[in-house]
Amino acid sequence: MSDAELRDVLAERGGTPPEFFDHPSLVDLFMPVLRADFQLCDGAPAQGLPQLACPVHVSAGLQDDQSVSQLAAWRHVTNREFSLRWFDGDHFFVRSHASQLSTAIIQQLKHADVLPTAMYASIAAS
Repeated sequence: MSDAELRDVLAERGGTPPEFFDHPSLVDLFMPVLRADFQLCDGAPAQGLPQLACPVHVSAGLQDDQSVSQLAAWRHVTNREFSLRWFDGDHFFVRSHASQLSTAIIQQLKHADVLPTAMYASIAAS
């Protein structure tokens, strides 16, 4: 999509302060990053690459426009555990559900046994 179309999508989805668009140099600076984010999120995972030897856990907002098949396609990037967890919210559910998402990530790390046990309480308390 063109830069103008991408700006329209950003405005429609919310999460981007309207003032952001009042600063063309800032928009120009972030446009490549935002475009890359959209390409990653909107596209299917690359085919033909070696699978990851670690679990992959995908989180998504129930009101986002990502399809279940788009999200479930990420299961093909790993030869380990895959999960898809839904949160109430849109594309920016991360902001409104930061605590719940953090708890889910900590639980996944704990289940994978990648952090020393003493760190769980410290992370959960912060």
